[in-house]
Amino acid sequence: VNGSLVSIPFVTGLSTKIFSQEGFLVIDSSPDIQIRYNGFNVIKIILGERLQNKVCGLCGNFNGDITDDYATLRGKPAVSSVVLAQSWKTNGMQKSCNELQYSQYAASCDNVQIQELQSDNFCLKLTDMKGFFQPCYGLLDPLPFYESCFLDGCYNHKRIQLCGSLAAYGEACRTFGILGTDWIEKENCCKRTG
Repeated sequence: VNGSLVSIPFVTGLSTKIFSQEGFLVIDSSPDIQIRYNGFNVIKIILGERLQNKVCGLCGNFNGDITDDYATLRGKPAVSSVVLAQSWKTNGMQKSCNELQYSQYAASCDNVQIQELQSDNFCLKLTDMKGFFQPCYGLLDPLPFYESCFLDGCYNHKRIQLCGSLAAYGEACRTFGILGTDWIEKENCCKRTG
């Protein structure tokens, strides 16, 4: 906090609390903003009603219409998540966040890595019709999460990437109230204290 390490739970000022919950570090500035971070690749921002129709960005515009949330900085529909992310980059990030570089990393997967990432033990857990995410499929398409799992797995070549991909889909499913956190223990790779 402000350049200093703190132990959680931590309260700063009158309204901001920092604590751990269900594998996420939570920064809560009630009633307007809550940020949840899994320490790896999932950030979830929850906004209070006072901010409705007053925001824009990678997370959408919070107007209640999810069909117009996937828009670039110029307000045009993004054709891919890479195009969306590229449009919202700030000055100074242009060189470090390179679409071509990401694509080259993804293309660096050899056949063994591709087979491993596309196996039942890795990214296919996101689309397994008998798996723990199946109850969510009717409300949230797992395919973009699967694609992200595959690309990130090629980029990082690490099993821990799978946990981040599962956590991203799991947290998104929990938004609909149809998935608990028991899958974390069943998967045995995303355990965190909290």
